[in-house]
Amino acid sequence: MVKSLGLKALRIAVRIGNILAPTLTATTTFKLFCTPPQNRSLSQKEAAMTQRAVQRLSAAQAMDVAYRKGPYFDDAGHDQTHDAPKDETLRYYVFEPKTVTADTKTVVLLHGWTGKSAFMLGFAGPLLAKNFRVLAVDLPAHGASSARQLHLPKAVNALSELHQHTGPWHGIISHSFGSAVACVLASGFIPSFAKVPLERLVLIASPHSMQWIFHGFGQAIGLNERTQKLFDGLVRPLAGRSLAEFESANMLQQAAVPTLLLHAPDDKEVPFSGAEFMAKTNDNVSLLPLPGLGHRRILYAAATIRAATGFVSDNAEVSGSVATG
Repeated sequence: MVKSLGLKALRIAVRIGNILAPTLTATTTFKLFCTPPQNRSLSQKEAAMTQRAVQRLSAAQAMDVAYRKGPYFDDAGHDQTHDAPKDETLRYYVFEPKTVTADTKTVVLLHGWTGKSAFMLGFAGPLLAKNFRVLAVDLPAHGASSARQLHLPKAVNALSELHQHTGPWHGIISHSFGSAVACVLASGFIPSFAKVPLERLVLIASPHSMQWIFHGFGQAIGLNERTQKLFDGLVRPLAGRSLAEFESANMLQQAAVPTLLLHAPDDKEVPFSGAEFMAKTNDNVSLLPLPGLGHRRILYAAATIRAATGFVSDNAEVSGSVATG
């Protein structure tokens, strides 16, 4: 009830702003778009998993890495972030296997929008059993990390700093928005941030297009065509690229990393058709449909954890395919 009333009031304000102050409306709604809600209600399963995960986090080493605010690019595409102080921190948790050897490699876990590292810990035990070191990350503005807002370039900036301190990384297992971050990291798609070398990439319920997300938000709050264009244009100063360029299929081609997509055909938040397109257009990408698991339940399913950890630990090459089982 409160949410619906709030959305109704926002739509009225946006409708007026479209006419009287389109630039201000674009910047104000972009700020709202980049601000994760702090108290998303959890499903019963999420709450139970989170409670168990919080206990498991006590066994990990909690670490923070400082990074600069930004990035910010000028009109020529040059990164202007270098003079900013490192005054924001990214929280991550390190799980070490029982026996660390020269063969121990690092796998990073990235949660989705409104998530936290605790949501990803179902993967930690199986990975530790295979002698991987596990880094579970709280993205900026989530969990114990600082900041109030988050967008894709900010996440890439923070994770690039983390990679400098903890790399090399063998692989990333990511969910939803975290998968968009992983695609950019693996491809080096944002200028001035080097490609993060990976051996394996697992994308769970991954969005295929940032433009699709932006336009879905714009439609929901009532941006008109002119204000939507201004809204979309706010990406270039932050990313050094236009919004339309952020297509996961293209980024995966540039990354050239063996990639497994795990996606439920019944996902109501991120369309399964995007995963099909990513798999069909990339020889190094395979898709495993997981019916009946939706957008969030998929993260905790035994089939998801088994497929992701098995793929990360397998040294075989991947040929592009769409699995049916």
